[in-house]
Amino acid sequence: MSAFVVEVPARVDAFLRDETGLGRRQIARLCSEGRVTRDGRPLDKGAQLAPGEVVELAIATDQLGGR
Repeated sequence: MSAFVVEVPARVDAFLRDETGLGRRQIARLCSEGRVTRDGRPLDKGAQLAPGEVVELAIATDQLGGR
């Protein structure tokens, strides 16, 4: 599992695209599978994030886009 701290307000899909290099479809699939969470609760791809929140992504680090 990887964790990312939000620095500026953003939607989950845009935030994870910028942080991980994953594509929008892959992020949407991970969200629908419940593998993207905040405080242990699954997030929808369009959920709004606030600075200071931590987003957890349940994916092997070798599957990240390399950013």
